[in-house]
Amino acid sequence: MQERGVAGLNQRAVTASVWLLSGSSLLMVSATVVFAVLSTIHQQDLVDLLFFSSCVLVGSLVALHRPRNVVGWYMLGGGFGFLLMTFSGHYALYGLITRPGSLPGANVMAWPQTWLWIPGSASLFLLLPLYFPSGRLPSPRWSWLTRFIIVAAALTAVLAAINPGNNMIQVRSDQGTIVNPLGVRAAESATLVSISSLVNVTIPVSEFVLLGAVAVSLVVRFTRSTGVERQQLKWLTFSIAGLPVAIFLEQIVHPHVSFAALWLVTIPIGVGIAILKHNLYDIDLIINRTLVYGALSAS
Repeated sequence: MQERGVAGLNQRAVTASVWLLSGSSLLMVSATVVFAVLSTIHQQDLVDLLFFSSCVLVGSLVALHRPRNVVGWYMLGGGFGFLLMTFSGHYALYGLITRPGSLPGANVMAWPQTWLWIPGSASLFLLLPLYFPSGRLPSPRWSWLTRFIIVAAALTAVLAAINPGNNMIQVRSDQGTIVNPLGVRAAESATLVSISSLVNVTIPVSEFVLLGAVAVSLVVRFTRSTGVERQQLKWLTFSIAGLPVAIFLEQIVHPHVSFAALWLVTIPIGVGIAILKHNLYDIDLIINRTLVYGALSAS
């Protein structure tokens, strides 16, 4: 009876947490759209909301049905972080630039968008692929990479949070500049400026190396997998493999259409199908038809 009560309490806690995050996300999406439309600036960010919202939706479903699988929580938390970043940025944009003084705390709301993208990116693009689809690492030997990602993301987020100026501002304005309101004055010292410059250079290199390591882990897991797990891995592989094509279309065919942002939506959809309904669709059939229809469209 006691174990049953604890289990029930845990399930209620999981359900409450999921509903709290997903409900807050829905409110933030609605408010972000309103602020973006009123500001009429950087409305292309609204396309990114599709990806962030999809991550929250699929992450919520996975967390509810597979609460012990951390993939759902990484997706839910990463999507929520990006939505909070976008909402706070557009809130600050409207309250500081579009209609100065119209919103309370607009200056403070310019701060979260300077660093929330870091834990969001680490959750969705680094940690999630490492633990997909079982919620476990390929082997205990990969635990060092998880610890390194968490430490590196935390340090980078702290540097971004105290960095003065507008170097890491996500939502910008053509009418003015939004700066980090909590950027400490000490960060303007020569030593910390040098450290900040070094970080700005090393971040892209670190991202490339870490993404490479994550890709290697997927390849290793795919080569060792069989049966259901192999089919599950194909869903994520299909989404990731199509991303360069979407980026090419965006840059070459039509730069004003966010093909990459739209294709990113296939990642949470594929993850959700792989974990919750891996037998719902035949991924091999989908890949073959995609290749055929893609070749016909190109022709």
